[in-house]
Amino acid sequence: MHPDKSQGPDGFNPAFYQRFWEQCGDDIFVAASNWLDRGYFPTSLNETNICLIPKCDNPISMKDLRPISLCNVLYKMISKVLANRLKDCLDRCVSQEQSAFVEGRSILDNALIAIEVIHALKRKTKGRRGELALKIDISKAHDKVDWGFLRGVLTSMGFGDSWIRWIMMCVSSVNYSVPMNYNKVGPIIPGRGLRQGDPLSPYLFIMVTEGLTSLIHQAGKCRRGTSIYLGLPSMIGRSKKAIFSYIKDRIWKKMNSWRGRALSKAGKEVMIKSVLQAIPSYVMSMFILPSSLIDDIEKMLNAFWWGGGSNNNKGIHWLAWDRLACPKANGGLGFRNFEAFNMAIVAKQAWNIIQNPESLVAKIIKARYFPRSSLLEASLVYNPSFAWRSIWKARQILLHGCRWRIGSGDRIRVMYDPWLRGNDDRWVSSPQVECVYDLFVKDLLLENYKTCDIAKIRNLFIGPVVKEIIATPLISSVKEDKVVWEEERNRCYSVKSGYNLAIRCIFRSNKYHVEEDDIHVFFGCVATRECWMTADLSQLLENPSYQDGIVEERVFEMCRNEDNAMIGRVASLFWCIWHNRNDKIWNDNIQLPSQVGRMAFAVWNEWFTVHQLRRQNIVPVENPRPVRWEKPGVRWIKCNVDVAFVTGSGITSRVFVFATPMGDV
Repeated sequence: MHPDKSQGPDGFNPAFYQRFWEQCGDDIFVAASNWLDRGYFPTSLNETNICLIPKCDNPISMKDLRPISLCNVLYKMISKVLANRLKDCLDRCVSQEQSAFVEGRSILDNALIAIEVIHALKRKTKGRRGELALKIDISKAHDKVDWGFLRGVLTSMGFGDSWIRWIMMCVSSVNYSVPMNYNKVGPIIPGRGLRQGDPLSPYLFIMVTEGLTSLIHQAGKCRRGTSIYLGLPSMIGRSKKAIFSYIKDRIWKKMNSWRGRALSKAGKEVMIKSVLQAIPSYVMSMFILPSSLIDDIEKMLNAFWWGGGSNNNKGIHWLAWDRLACPKANGGLGFRNFEAFNMAIVAKQAWNIIQNPESLVAKIIKARYFPRSSLLEASLVYNPSFAWRSIWKARQILLHGCRWRIGSGDRIRVMYDPWLRGNDDRWVSSPQVECVYDLFVKDLLLENYKTCDIAKIRNLFIGPVVKEIIATPLISSVKEDKVVWEEERNRCYSVKSGYNLAIRCIFRSNKYHVEEDDIHVFFGCVATRECWMTADLSQLLENPSYQDGIVEERVFEMCRNEDNAMIGRVASLFWCIWHNRNDKIWNDNIQLPSQVGRMAFAVWNEWFTVHQLRRQNIVPVENPRPVRWEKPGVRWIKCNVDVAFVTGSGITSRVFVFATPMGDV
């Protein structure tokens, strides 16, 4: 517990127990053990103050207030111990449809499933059978949980009598008081309900809700609602900006409530980083917000930063938001780049799908969008939902920062997957011999041994990639191929490292790139130069003879001085660069320069192979000689046969002609 958590009626906060644990820890352990063994708590232990937190600015009824229970910290220690034990088995007690507070699941899984279901209902074009989506409102459900029903649920799930007695003792021994005007109103003795503030309550509520889930399963009508579900829009139409405009309204409302106050620059910095930038985070964790909406939000924050105390004073914007969003080490103020953060936090959903393929949401997404491939290889497909479109776009970050950890090697393609260690691109560089492009990593290992076949590798590969392959570690304890995140030591994706990678690799030139022309597209761009290097054509790019003139003149100069094989590779690279550029503009799909370079070599190699085969299969056509009937030899009879048929009728006819050497038929 955090040291500064609110204290209960006894007045002791967590900091007190943490500071003096050596003096009181043993006594607390003995007392808690006795209470659990005897089956009752002292009356004062479970006293609870109720604090009413407003849900809106001007509450007018009790539904506008959220009751938070301030329990004694000593009681919360016991409750926390029980909660920690309960959550270890919670995933085996509740169904896959419930994901909140269950380890290994995310509350956003249900939101993503609901969005996909509603999208499928909305876009259904075939069949006469109608389908229905139902949203169930269970507000105030915490306060209405029946204790007898809770006991029955625990019993049906197979919990022991002692455990049930401990749980019911924590739930039913409570008495409430409401602090009001420096006095307490109470005690209030409840007959039902769970406290919001008790560490046990979230887990008990999930188990109670499992009863409803079981009933829905039995009825076969497990559906989810449209409109807003778990705080996210389930049905998204054409105007994305209009749907998510409420985010901008919330930020504007929060800014106006503070605009009239005299805030220093340090205060504004804290306000922006801790409050305003956090408002869209939940929605951003599921959807890629429209660029126009992000621009509006950044303009609002920039105006708040440079503005004066009055509402009408916008101030002079001495720096654009892009400069303010740079790290402090680079001259900025460390504000958040919303586009990069949005992509990084949505990439977390893609990472969860990759790492938990047996989860319900992963099974649904895979069956819907990439049944025959992996998420990293998936295409956008026809008529996708906005949630999948966001995940598909955010996987660019994973493509930049992921690597395969070698297990069996049967899932890792040698030339098309990142698996090298110590290589900046983590891909095997091109060009290589043709047969390598169809190999998997397991083909480079000794049979029945997890060791590189060094002789085979040296025969197949050329260049420094041989040393990189041999230097890639093979861990015997790793049995299965697995995708890992290279930007963290624990090899697990984090939003922070994903954000830093997005700033470094994806958004590094989006705001301040030079004006695009043909020279920039094919020769000058940083990503383009990396493509030339990956395709092993950088010697042409750096050749002083090819630095002058327009693109056509440079290409003609290259074609005049190089052989046919080099000309074919250059033409393939030009085509792949142009194709990748159009794919980025029209489909918002970005490929790594290393992928573009390898694709260029593969295109040229395939074209060259096809034309070689065509040349080998061409044979000269000879004039046919006329066919004449020849008589049979002495003492022989020749039989000539002919067959005819009428197409589509099934009628056929056969003719047999027997002839002697004298010509008699």
